[in-house]
Amino acid sequence: MRSFFLAISSLLLFLGGTAPLLAQHRSDDTMVVTLDEVQVTALRHAAKQSEQPRAVQVLTRAVLTEAGAVSLDDALRLSAVVDVRRRGPFGAQSDIGMRGSTFGQNLILIDGMRANDPQTGHHALALALPTEEIERVEIVPGHMSALHGADAFGGLINIVTRRAERNALSMRLAGGSFGRADARLSWSAVSEHVAARTSAQFLRHDGYSRGTDFTGWTLSHVSNVDAGGTGLRLSASYSDKDFGAFDFYSPGRGIPSRERIHGGSLAVQARRGIAGAVLQGGVSYRRLNDRFVFDSRTPDRFVNTHATDVLNGDLVLYMQPSTSTQWNVGVNAQADRIRSTALGDHGREGAAAFTGLRQELLPWLALTAELRVDALRGHEAQWNPAMGLQCALGQSFTAYVSGGRSFRQPSYTELYYRDPVSSGSDALHAETAWSAEIGARGVMGALQLSSALFLRDQRELIDFILDPADNRYYARNLRKASVHGAELRWEWTPSEAPVALLAHYQYVYSALEGLQGMQARYALTHPRHKASLLLRSDALASTPLSIAAVYARPFAQGDAWTTVDVRVRHALSRVLEIDVTVENIFDTRYEEIPGIPMPGRWITAGLHIGMPGA
Repeated sequence: MRSFFLAISSLLLFLGGTAPLLAQHRSDDTMVVTLDEVQVTALRHAAKQSEQPRAVQVLTRAVLTEAGAVSLDDALRLSAVVDVRRRGPFGAQSDIGMRGSTFGQNLILIDGMRANDPQTGHHALALALPTEEIERVEIVPGHMSALHGADAFGGLINIVTRRAERNALSMRLAGGSFGRADARLSWSAVSEHVAARTSAQFLRHDGYSRGTDFTGWTLSHVSNVDAGGTGLRLSASYSDKDFGAFDFYSPGRGIPSRERIHGGSLAVQARRGIAGAVLQGGVSYRRLNDRFVFDSRTPDRFVNTHATDVLNGDLVLYMQPSTSTQWNVGVNAQADRIRSTALGDHGREGAAAFTGLRQELLPWLALTAELRVDALRGHEAQWNPAMGLQCALGQSFTAYVSGGRSFRQPSYTELYYRDPVSSGSDALHAETAWSAEIGARGVMGALQLSSALFLRDQRELIDFILDPADNRYYARNLRKASVHGAELRWEWTPSEAPVALLAHYQYVYSALEGLQGMQARYALTHPRHKASLLLRSDALASTPLSIAAVYARPFAQGDAWTTVDVRVRHALSRVLEIDVTVENIFDTRYEEIPGIPMPGRWITAGLHIGMPGA
């Protein structure tokens, strides 16, 4: 394994160069872009969003800006496909699901490189990445293990970072309810061969209820070196957040927990054209430290400290033998380690080989086929195939069908955790699933439409099961679970009207076998219905207005709820802008996770200064 990483590192030095590994697009000031314009880099080939046999969604930077997203989970709430279950604002801690998946069954990528933490899926969004550095978010629900291996069970989220385009300096200062403070600073510099961006973000608030205060900061730097058609991308980031975690992981028990999460990442990615093909490689390293105090009233008891290290490397060759054929072949290696007072010291290593093909069979029919083999030391090899067909229905509509296998290894928490409430098990097996979906999408003038039906048949699903005999949760494999549902998406951008609309809806139904009268902690906590809407109006050119609404009805327990956020911006000059955001304007009382109340109405006012350079 070590030699493989050394080989990739040496190759990166050979590749040298310019542009980032993944396609970096200029920032788009429109809230919605056409399907033909969007290249989905998470799919390991430069295919357009409109050419995929999958229900791909893309949140552009303009969408994040209009919604006033402070953290990544704020942005993801705008997609009904992503189930964001927050335990507090500002990205304190959030679980995410896709198509009824649990929080550990989704893969997070940053510029195509894995960013998952092996300790627990609760840290899926514990990323050292300021929102100022996000160019777009690619959301790909469904089976993705054939492309990216473990964890891509419910789907994946790929965060594409921004590339510096000009010399500039920008700053934002904001304050609001509950002692909220938000300060952001970003700087970019561009020369003939180098484009660099540096961003810093500080966030805090006093808490909206007992034990919910938050303080955090993030620092990030990205450099892209240009050397005539070859490319090198270097990135580094660090974040630190400290927050009250009252009842976060034991709702209803009244336990004033506290948590601090800090760590960073380093990555180098390179790309070079070779004899009509493209060779890409990347190595990333991530460290995450977690200190969890189960009960702050007795801080010397049940204090858990965890430190995880993750090393990941990719090497991929992309080929296009003809205009109708795209093919890639690659290898991956990864290693992770944990040192923990609660989980012990453990490590694991794995390697994988994968290939993918997109072939136009007819002018109106295309086939996609993928296969990946993952080998984790001490475990059975996982073979994950996937296949899809896409059919053009005239000039404006397409239909598709796809299916594939996915898997997930248990996290270290599921294997080894012990506390007065929960207990892991080192006898857990890997989760597996077969998934399928059928869908259609098209364009009718200013209206873009897409829909999908999906199902997933899961085996050995991992969850913490409540045993009524001692009122404790035990990690177990469930014999079988099934999920099915439907998705709809509307995107309306009339050129003749100063308005744009994004609307998403998802229905999900789940069934579990093997509970034997006991209760699962996480498997049935997803919404049965979820809808989201983002409306932008430019009726007043210098004062754009945006309204974001989210509706959710839980599948098993809890009440339905709706929240509405309103944001108004006003340009005072070419470099100066003010904004006012009212979150949860109707002061709705709601819980995204049963037993953990979310804040009521929250008002924030901000000032943005942008100073372009020469």
